[in-house]
Amino acid sequence: PRPSSDLCKRGMIPSSAGVTSLMAVRVALLHCDQAQNYGCFISSMFRQFFKPGMEESRGGKARLEITDYDVMKMQYPPDWAQVDAVIITGSKASAYDQDEWILRLCTEIKTLRDHRKRMLGICFGHQIICHALGGKVEKSPKGLSFGLRSFIVGARAQQALPWTGTLMRLRASHYDVVTRMPPNSLNLGLSEECAVEGIMLDDHILTMQCHPEFDTEDGKESMRRLLTVFQPDLPNHAALAAEVEEEN
Repeated sequence: PRPSSDLCKRGMIPSSAGVTSLMAVRVALLHCDQAQNYGCFISSMFRQFFKPGMEESRGGKARLEITDYDVMKMQYPPDWAQVDAVIITGSKASAYDQDEWILRLCTEIKTLRDHRKRMLGICFGHQIICHALGGKVEKSPKGLSFGLRSFIVGARAQQALPWTGTLMRLRASHYDVVTRMPPNSLNLGLSEECAVEGIMLDDHILTMQCHPEFDTEDGKESMRRLLTVFQPDLPNHAALAAEVEEEN
C-alpha cells in the first residue's frame, strides 16, 4: 500500500469520518532545505505524494490544505492550535548542528509533542525529531546512502501500522543515521545501511529515514539533481542514474 494512504487510515492525519461537507486538513510543511535541488521541489513533491492517499482515505470529502514555512528563516505558524498536522522535510543539514534555526526547530518539536500534535518527519525530519526527543544522530560509518533501498519492517511495526508484508522498498539520500531512538519509541524497521529506518512514538509521531515523496514525478527530478550534487561520493553513479528512472 502507498504510505500516504496508510497515514490517513492510521489517523496520523486527521480523519473526516462522518463529515458530509468538504473538510480542510491543515498541514504545516516545514521546509528545512534551501530552494535548490531537493529544496525547490519540497512543496510539489509532498502535494503529489499525499493527493492519492487523501482521495482514497477520505472518499473525496476532504482537501489537504498545505501551508509552507521556511524554518531556516524562522518561519512558523503563528498558532499551532490552527494546525492539524506537521511535516518536517529532508535537508542537507545535520540534526546535531548548532545553527540557530536547528535549535529553534528542536524546541518547536518538543512543544508539538507536548501538545500531541501529529508529526511526520522525513530523512532529516526523522533525525531531528529523534534528536530533539532524546535520541542520538551520528554520521553513518558507511558514508552516503543513495538510491533504492529495501528494509525489513519490524513485527511490532506491522501490527501498529496497516502495512502488508515484511519488506519495504523506498528511495534514500542521507549521510547521517539515528543510532539511538527516543525513549519509548517503536522502531519501524532496519536495513544493512540503517538500524533505525523510522520510529513511531506516542501514537501521533511517525518518522522515516527514506523519502516516500521521491516516488512522484517531481521526486524523480529532485533525485536527478541530487545525483549531480553527490556525484563525487557516488562511484556507482551511472547505475544509480539508471535506477532513478525505475518505477518504485
